Amino acid sequence: MNDKVKENTKDIKALKTDSSTFKKQIYDLQSYTSEIAAKLEDLEGRSRRNNIRIIGVPEKAEGLATDLFVEKLIVEGLHPRGLSKIFSNERAHRVPGVPPKPGTPPRTIIAKLFNFRDRDVILQVARSAPPVKIDNAQVRFFPDFTLQVERARRGFNEVKAALRNEGLQYSMMFPARLRVEKNGKTWYFGSPAAAWSGLKGNQLERLPTTHNEPKRCGNNNSEVPLGRLGGGPGCRVPHRG
Repeated sequence: MNDKVKENTKDIKALKTDSSTFKKQIYDLQSYTSEIAAKLEDLEGRSRRNNIRIIGVPEKAEGLATDLFVEKLIVEGLHPRGLSKIFSNERAHRVPGVPPKPGTPPRTIIAKLFNFRDRDVILQVARSAPPVKIDNAQVRFFPDFTLQVERARRGFNEVKAALRNEGLQYSMMFPARLRVEKNGKTWYFGSPAAAWSGLKGNQLERLPTTHNEPKRCGNNNSEVPLGRLGGGPGCRVPHRG
């Protein structure tokens, strides 16, 4: 009987040791997976940095040469100043899919420019230029973010609506950080919850203006790691579009 108890006790200790080992292995794998996911997100974001998304162009309006159509649309529709002398796009295409039925929104056009500075100029001009229209359909220009960045930025929509109602100036910084200005002061919020806390009860003026400001990276083109998306202070990157 005693031998059986000792044997069982030994087996239990071995199982506990194995369990601790497996837990560590699982933790290491989860950390590794998160790191790989962050790198993939960063790579996808970098691959889109020269892209613009063009929404509202009627189906088939681009003809057979979408790239040439996009160049003409930008130059003649927006009249942007500051484009590079060799402004051009590498390629342009409709988002793949079945053409929509009449009366429904057309598919988005994605254009990849050769120069990301041209992209910045186009997006900046598009925000203040008169509406561009094709056959009475308004055409709009947006940056091409990854799905995760787009979702994080969309989370601020209600906050931005409240800011507009209050007449406060704001802007979005990459990847998903809200910048608010009031009376010559600036605040940065990494999440909608933090922004609401500052806005409710007119608490904005009581918040420190430097505590929420993200640290500046080594250069203006640095990207914010995926793990910091919507989180605490990270690298400050100028909002491109």
